[in-house]
Amino acid sequence: MGARRKARACALQILYAVDVGGLSAEEARTAFWLSCRADPRVREFAEAIVAGTLGEQDRIDAVIRTHAVNWEVERMAALDRNILRAATWELSATPETPSSVIINEAIELAKQYSTDDSGKFVNGVLDHIRAAVRPDPESHDRPSTDPTAV
Repeated sequence: MGARRKARACALQILYAVDVGGLSAEEARTAFWLSCRADPRVREFAEAIVAGTLGEQDRIDAVIRTHAVNWEVERMAALDRNILRAATWELSATPETPSSVIINEAIELAKQYSTDDSGKFVNGVLDHIRAAVRPDPESHDRPSTDPTAV
């Protein structure tokens, strides 16, 4: 598993602890890193995802609400919600990372940690978000429409 994939998985666990566990961001970070030794590159990227996602959560949730038709963010499965939040932040904050990579990584996290249908759900929502956040039609960066793609 690559460093960025590990970082995304670490960030998801911290975000989940804040969202569901009721921990503060600092408590969740401290508890997680005490139990998980990670390469500095993994930790740095995970921390960026967590800080960015939590720092912009209201804006991110508004974006998700706009593109997750007939879904309330608060009623989504907690893992799916946090995967969508982190990936939405990454789509808007890391233009150097191809959209397809961000979306495929989010799909893999959903398939690994959430329900059987979560990969398809995450893919569908993020495809709409990507079109709004990175609308450049000249871009060769296209998300996967196959929820099983890696």
